[in-house]
Amino acid sequence: MKGKTKAGLIGAGLAAGAAMAALLEAGRRYEWGPFFWLNFKEREKEIVETYDSSDRKGEIIFYGASNFRRWEEMEEDMRPFAVQNHGFGGSTDAELLRSARRLLYPYGPAIIVLQTGSNDCARMYSRRSRLFEKVLSIKIRMLDTFRQAMPDACIVVISGILMPGRRQYDGIIKRINQAVKGYASQADRVYYVDAEDMTIDENGRHRKDMFIEDGVHLTHEARRLWAEKYIKPALEKVINDHPELAYLKR
Repeated sequence: MKGKTKAGLIGAGLAAGAAMAALLEAGRRYEWGPFFWLNFKEREKEIVETYDSSDRKGEIIFYGASNFRRWEEMEEDMRPFAVQNHGFGGSTDAELLRSARRLLYPYGPAIIVLQTGSNDCARMYSRRSRLFEKVLSIKIRMLDTFRQAMPDACIVVISGILMPGRRQYDGIIKRINQAVKGYASQADRVYYVDAEDMTIDENGRHRKDMFIEDGVHLTHEARRLWAEKYIKPALEKVINDHPELAYLKR
């Protein structure tokens, strides 16, 4: 009997260890919890080493969360535009704002491409009734701050993505998208890109084929569609409106 009890305890311990290892691996892979900060410091160093702020000024900077961070083929997919990928996983608007002095301002971007969304909803501790107001207020503060700090830069804001893995925030993200669209229509040098329908099929359902298994991160094919159908046309419009930026298209 004692042997069975001991074997059971060992089995339970091994199962618990395996579960903990799987949890740690998921945290590392999807960049949540303490892994956000570990991954962020590593990513910050990588950005600074990849893009020399003394040599790579005045380009197009993609600044946002993990759907930018994981876009390792960005520079190739975005040709012929001169782009830099300064995205970091798990980021919220508040963190993008705090990190701008290191990862954005020193590069003097001519165009900033911003995309954030569900992280702000998922990581903000607030009653659902107030979540929209809080997320939107930080987003507007971020946009206002960037416009004041970089008055000559054009800002391209891509709509938040509707995700099967975070479908509970769809309604809030749609409201935020509409509010940001209104903001852009009134703000000088701010452009809004409406890609809200990209991940939704003709029946109003999420297109799971556009995401990896977590239902949050886009596949590479989905990112290429994002680039060709939505982002590149927006950059063309910015350059058409501001011919002095033609050098950004090589």
